[in-house]
Amino acid sequence: MLAASDYEESKNRGVRLVVDVVRRCHKVCPSQRQLPAGGKVTASLPDDATPLDFVKLYFTEQVIDLVVMQTNHYAEQYIASHVLPPHSSINRWHPTDRDDMYTFLGLSVLMGIMYKP
Repeated sequence: MLAASDYEESKNRGVRLVVDVVRRCHKVCPSQRQLPAGGKVTASLPDDATPLDFVKLYFTEQVIDLVVMQTNHYAEQYIASHVLPPHSSINRWHPTDRDDMYTFLGLSVLMGIMYKP
């Protein structure tokens, strides 16, 4: 089990990872994308916007909360409907939260950008 300080550090690493991924994407993505209808996507962001602010344009907190809720619901259903051996890693399951999901998304995007053997 992680100590509280280790858990907080883990969450902070997740946020830093998402920020790093967005910075890498920003270098290769055009600043304005044309929509098929010729319109442009616009958003209001502060002048001191962070890369995480840009991520949240695509993955709003409501979307992340829905994914977290469904992930936890699925895990509860799976655990309740299966006989798990004592050594199963599923026995160590703990409900996920928004920070965990941002970490997962950051890792997923990063694995698509950077090749690590």
